[in-house]
Amino acid sequence: MAVLSHNPHTYLNSYISQLRNTFLVSSIGIATIGMSKHFKIQKYIEFLAFIILIYGILYGLQTTYDFSTYINYLNTIDLSEPYSFQVNEWNRWTKFAYVYIFIIFVIAVILFIRKIKN
Repeated sequence: MAVLSHNPHTYLNSYISQLRNTFLVSSIGIATIGMSKHFKIQKYIEFLAFIILIYGILYGLQTTYDFSTYINYLNTIDLSEPYSFQVNEWNRWTKFAYVYIFIIFVIAVILFIRKIKN
């Protein structure tokens, strides 16, 4: 049985907090797209929104990769209860995150294609 020098729940809480930041950043990007029509410099605002979405995607990917790496580490050691069964449950968070990141990626691609056509 491995004795951990850290609390895995702290890592989970940090990941959820970072994931929330991903949601917030991408929401700001989407809101910026919606508000861009109200500015005289609409092209620049939409470009800024695109950059914000890309940042949200990269932030989410890095966060999820780091947490996945930590989960993989936990799977290599003999964990005590309740961590032994929770690790597999925590893996679902990464799947949800990748789905959300994909949706934001599709929105960013649609925005980019729309700008190319105009």
